[in-house]
Amino acid sequence: MIILIPSGLMIIAALVIIVLNQLKINIGRVWLTAAGFSLLIWGFVFAMKWFFPVDYAFVNWFPFSDFFPLGFLLKLDVYSWSIALALSAIQMAIIFSDSANISNVEIPNMWAGVFFINAVGILAIFSASFLSIILLWTIIDLVELIIFLRTVFQKEKINEAVITFAVRTSAVLLLVIGVLINQTSGTPFSNLNIQNNTGLIILIAIGLRLGVLPFNLPYATSIPLRRGLGNAIRMVAVASSLIVLTRIGDGLSVIPGRTILLSLSALASLFAAIMWVVSENELSGRPYWIISLAGFSIFSALEGNISAILVWSLDLLIVGSVLFLYSERNKRVQIIPLLAIVGLIGLPFTPSAIGWSPLVSSNNILHSIMNIFSLVFLVLGYVRFVLKPEKDLMLKERWVWIIYPAGLFFPIITHWIIFIANDLKWIQQGEIWASTIAFLLPLIVFILLQRLEILAHYSDLIFEILSRVGKIFSTILSLDWLYQSIWKILGIFQRIVNLFSNVLEGEGGIMWVFVLVALTLTIISPLIVP
Repeated sequence: MIILIPSGLMIIAALVIIVLNQLKINIGRVWLTAAGFSLLIWGFVFAMKWFFPVDYAFVNWFPFSDFFPLGFLLKLDVYSWSIALALSAIQMAIIFSDSANISNVEIPNMWAGVFFINAVGILAIFSASFLSIILLWTIIDLVELIIFLRTVFQKEKINEAVITFAVRTSAVLLLVIGVLINQTSGTPFSNLNIQNNTGLIILIAIGLRLGVLPFNLPYATSIPLRRGLGNAIRMVAVASSLIVLTRIGDGLSVIPGRTILLSLSALASLFAAIMWVVSENELSGRPYWIISLAGFSIFSALEGNISAILVWSLDLLIVGSVLFLYSERNKRVQIIPLLAIVGLIGLPFTPSAIGWSPLVSSNNILHSIMNIFSLVFLVLGYVRFVLKPEKDLMLKERWVWIIYPAGLFFPIITHWIIFIANDLKWIQQGEIWASTIAFLLPLIVFILLQRLEILAHYSDLIFEILSRVGKIFSTILSLDWLYQSIWKILGIFQRIVNLFSNVLEGEGGIMWVFVLVALTLTIISPLIVP
């Protein structure tokens, strides 16, 4: 039952916040309640390290027992614990960083939404069977859709949210197809050990969940939703997919077409990294950040390196969230997101050092070069966004000067805690030559841009060209044109249904009902009577 406690605490926290907000309690006290719950949850998840491995199963799931004999299975191990601790740290960072926006009257409802979506997300992280993954992915999509519909009221945005929900649901359907394929072949599976012939199907399902298709998920453009609740929604969906990669990493290393998939993963990471560095800001570039580092995780999975999957997953979640929550800025606070980059580059004896092993290899120089330059572009974009001016933190109340930086710093501390405390022997020097290039190349570029004005001029021109070219490719790859076509087709069907409805509700409606009944009986009677 210990696995269920973090989610239970999050649900209680959400309900308490909703009640306090309805009672018109001072928003400062509501924030203190949210901060207290987030700190308690982080501490409890951290303490769970001394309890794993733990399995908890709900069996006899009628009518699914033939397909899933192990039922709804949850598992606490080093992989699920690491990602769960990362999510709880991000949740705390959201609450603490929202101290800068505490005057927003809608912010308590968003805090409740953060706790609700993380409650489901933590359960998805602990999932260790396809039944639990299928159910929790569906619940995450439903919670995400409900939260979105409760916070956004523009018709166009609502339509996009419904279409995105349909796309994400297709990933769940792919998992179900994989189960059925194995069932028909006589090899049903209930845990996450997949067969070779379904590995590609599962990989495509994970790709959909990670936001590879479409590139840009339709979230509201308001800053509170995109930075706070929006970041929680995005990271929970991503984390619930990345944990599946850690469960099936061994199976993906032998699937058919592995070499082609490795090339596609490296290419996707490189393209997304380039788009990341030329994006307008970190929020508009967030899909590319996710795609690029998710590509690293998929590449590591195809190489059969489960530890590296976890490394790049934590970088995606933690290092990215520090930047995405960095809205109030000054030169003193600037050092915090810059410190987060240390955990990303993979210098010797840092959290990502071991992650270089599957990305660079003498067996495939092209893949190695693409992966190194992908990380170089990610670092360049990260530093570029950190140095961009935003709202000044000094304009806020003095207590925010302490709480806000502490919220940003906490995920970084958590990153290093996971690195030191896990049992995967991560403290290694890694691939020194690759990490050195990833560190020195961005540093040299920024030094040259600072010293030589003519290079700065040309860099702006290059950014503009790459941005325009990238937008063309993004428009095609995001499949917005496909969604609009589908929506128009659905609109035609809607008009046809409305036409029939108006006819049947009119004065001659009863007559038309009799005509339709007679027509139906005429058609089916030959099938019934021999």
